[in-house]
Amino acid sequence: MFLVVLAKEKLEPQWGWLKEASQTHWRILFGIFITIFLAVLFFPRRVGNAMDWLLDHTFVLFGPKEDEKDSE
Repeated sequence: MFLVVLAKEKLEPQWGWLKEASQTHWRILFGIFITIFLAVLFFPRRVGNAMDWLLDHTFVLFGPKEDEKDSE
């Protein structure tokens, strides 16, 4: 417990910018959340297509490579 209090006192001046940034950016994050929510509500098929494309192109990095696939 003593180490936590000591670390807080020692690092508080360095983390002052984080308090200011978090106050400003919550509005931006809330706006992004509302935009995504409305997009899913009004355009579910388009959002689904976009998510399919994103997942296909993201997780292809973890799958087998073209030369490693089984050819029948």
